[in-house]
Amino acid sequence: MNSCNWSGNEEWSSALEWQGSEYFRQEPLRSWYASKELAKEGNATRQAGEYRQYGNLAFAIVDDSGHFVCLSLATSRVLTDAD
Repeated sequence: MNSCNWSGNEEWSSALEWQGSEYFRQEPLRSWYASKELAKEGNATRQAGEYRQYGNLAFAIVDDSGHFVCLSLATSRVLTDAD
């Protein structure tokens, strides 16, 4: 779940005109994980977000974050580690 509305960012990144734009638009959103170990588990609850990439352009969603990703996740990590 994301507290930041990312759909507008997805729209403008897909609307950019460049030599790879058609290929970028055709790419699906794919899951990404914080580490190779978590990806190997194949557990969707460990997913860090989703991304779309073609060439040098990437659009990424960071799960459980807001406008200040590093602050949102740092606080979350501290609370998790304290458990």
